[in-house]
Amino acid sequence: AAPAPYATFLRSLRESGCACDVALFTRNASDAAVRRVFADFGANWLEFFPTDVPGATVDDLRAGAFATLPGRGRAASTFRFRLFHAYVTHFGGRYGRVGWVDVRDVYAQGDVFAAAPGEGLAVFTETAVFSLRHKRKVYLDWSRHSWGYDCDPAYETYDSLPPVNLGVVLGDPPSVLAALERLVCDLEACGGWDQFVFSKLVYTTEKARVYTTDDGPVADPRRRCVTRRPPPAQVANLCSNLEARVGDAGAVLNADGRPYALVHQWDRYDALAAHVAARYPYVDAWGP
Repeated sequence: AAPAPYATFLRSLRESGCACDVALFTRNASDAAVRRVFADFGANWLEFFPTDVPGATVDDLRAGAFATLPGRGRAASTFRFRLFHAYVTHFGGRYGRVGWVDVRDVYAQGDVFAAAPGEGLAVFTETAVFSLRHKRKVYLDWSRHSWGYDCDPAYETYDSLPPVNLGVVLGDPPSVLAALERLVCDLEACGGWDQFVFSKLVYTTEKARVYTTDDGPVADPRRRCVTRRPPPAQVANLCSNLEARVGDAGAVLNADGRPYALVHQWDRYDALAAHVAARYPYVDAWGP
C-alpha cells in the first residue's frame, strides 16, 4: 500500500525510455498517493484481492494466492499466473511483446523491450557461477520437502545449467501464454516451488532463449548444454551474485561494461539500495 516502491519502479521505467503499457496487479491500492503515482507515470492497476467476496476474508484470499509457502504441501499457488494468463489472453493481441516483472525490487536502466528477442520466450537466470546442481538443496530437495513436489524432476538432464528466475519473463504473447499454461498445469499436477518448476519446464519442454546475469555460460535448453557465447545486457538477477558491478554513473554493469536494462533484487546490496534511494527519491509532491 506504500507509494514509494511503485514510484521507484515506474519513474525508472519511464526515464529509461520505455513507452510500454504497464498493468500493476496490487492489493489495497486505495491510498490517494499510490493512485497519483500510477496516474503520473501512465500505469493501469488491478486489485487482485477483492475484499467484498461474501464470506471470504483477506487472510483467506492471501493464503490461496500464496499457497506455496513452506508447510502448505501440494497446495501450490497458481493464482498470480492465472491472473497473468487472463490479462495476456484478453489484451495480448494488441502487442508484439509482453512480459511480467516484479515491482518492489526492480528498477530500469534501459528499455528492456528494445533488446528482447522479437519471437519466442526470453528468460533470465541467476548467476551462472552456481548451477542447479550446486543449488539442489534449495531447488529440488526444498521443493520436495516443503512444497510437496512429487513428479519426476528429470533433474540430472539439466542440473549443470543455472537456475531460471521468475522475476522477469518476456516474449511474444503466444509464447508467454504457452509458458504460463504449462507452469499452471505442472504446479497443479505436481505441487512444488514455482521457481523450481519454471526452471524445469524451461530446460525440458519450452523453447526459450536463456540469458545469464553475468559473463558465465549461456544455457541452451535445446542442447542440454552451455555455450560460451556472451549474453546481451538485459536483466540482472542479483540474488546469488557475489557482487554487483557498479559503474561511475551508478549503473549496474555486465561483464562487457554495459548497463543492464532491468536490475532485479537491487535491495540485496546496501550500497546499491542507497544509490536507488538517492536516484529515485519519493516525494509526495504531486497534486490530486
